[in-house]
Amino acid sequence: MTITAGLMCALLHAQTSQTTFLLENYVYGYRFNPAYVPEKSFVAIPVIGNLNPAARSQVGLSNLIFPTDDGLVTGLNPAISSEEFLGGMNKLNSASVDLHENLIAFGFRGKHGGFTNVELNLRANITAALPYTMFAFLKDGDAASYDMSPTYVGGTVFGELAVGYSRKLSEKFSFGARIKALVGMADLHFDISKADVSINGDAIKVNADAAAYGACNFLRVATIPSQIRPGEVDVMDFDDFGFSADDFTPSGYGAAVDLGLTYNLTRNLELSLSVNDLGLMRWQNNIVGRTDASVTYTGQRFFPEDENPDDSQARNEYKAAVHTLESLAEFQYDPEESVSQMKLMPFTANFGLKYRMPFYRNLTAGAMGTYKFAHKASWYDVRAGLAINPIEWFSLTGNVGMTTFGPAWGAGLSLSFVGINIFVASDGYIGKIAKFKGERGPAVIYPVDKFGYDINFGVNIIFGKRVRSF
Repeated sequence: MTITAGLMCALLHAQTSQTTFLLENYVYGYRFNPAYVPEKSFVAIPVIGNLNPAARSQVGLSNLIFPTDDGLVTGLNPAISSEEFLGGMNKLNSASVDLHENLIAFGFRGKHGGFTNVELNLRANITAALPYTMFAFLKDGDAASYDMSPTYVGGTVFGELAVGYSRKLSEKFSFGARIKALVGMADLHFDISKADVSINGDAIKVNADAAAYGACNFLRVATIPSQIRPGEVDVMDFDDFGFSADDFTPSGYGAAVDLGLTYNLTRNLELSLSVNDLGLMRWQNNIVGRTDASVTYTGQRFFPEDENPDDSQARNEYKAAVHTLESLAEFQYDPEESVSQMKLMPFTANFGLKYRMPFYRNLTAGAMGTYKFAHKASWYDVRAGLAINPIEWFSLTGNVGMTTFGPAWGAGLSLSFVGINIFVASDGYIGKIAKFKGERGPAVIYPVDKFGYDINFGVNIIFGKRVRSF
């Protein structure tokens, strides 16, 4: 269940909605492509100018928990066949987070057609990845060897000040760029670069090479004596964390850039290309731990669901196995070691096509695609859709497509009236839905299968004469 919890805690994901690419009157189009020039100037209402909560995962509860005559059990239970459990796993099972919370934003159209935008944002990136071989070993363990790398969980929290400018360079060509100053507050990651498991009879040998890094000035991790090398080294105690509000200072600094262009292939067909968040962040790690362990356990393997509470032999065997493997989690800690790391930011590449129908230019067909590079949890999203803008203040769009996380759909609406722009858009795919109702509190609705879903909502003040960019 530790593995289940680890995956499900990292299911959030957010970015600029794919669906908004086709929406008319959408003032944040420059997030998808910085060459985009909104139809009007705008000032965001603080905090609610652009809200974007989201969730995505390649693995759902139905891949981890199964119904039986005796109730719900995990896929490790003997009642669940290997084919049923492992058949729902990918080669690398990943989840990702990219929270982009807009605090302040405004943009102004210039007299000569250019557009300047400024944003202050709070952002968080989280990625998690667990390999298929880890689940195969836990379920069967009948192969001679397993390579359980890579296994990774990491997260970053940082602030962003972005200044952008875009304009038409000709009747057909537009270019835009956004420069971003980044201030990092926390960067924590756990990376198993090597995890080789070999099985010879009753003996299980594990060789692991892993690292835990943390750049977070207000976070402290206690240390305890090593159980493997007592009196020689201290290791990190992950059960004992401390926080100091007095040390709430930046832990890193960096910069990034968005670059984009649009090109009108014909009067009715526009091509859009961009790359966003291309940059570096330098972190000063105040928490550094490493392990390079090799352990061997000889005996019967037991899992919690196999164990009979009345079977003392099984209970002792299980405790012995856990104690033997605990050394793999001993991360040697040197309080004087401070490692400065220059890290590449997760970035996205976007592609788009818009085609205005020649018989009715208020009807637009389009295709859009995104590829996100994230540490060991990269993903793609490809869509095709339609948008209609029958009157100046109303735009409606919808799309379907395919993503790393499964089939996708999207819908969006933009309303502009009396100087206010309100937009709402959703992207994603949700399969079977279930409801949990406890003895107290409201019922909780949750997705059963792998899923992807996000909501993009905002309220902004708009002004100036409307000028269509395409």
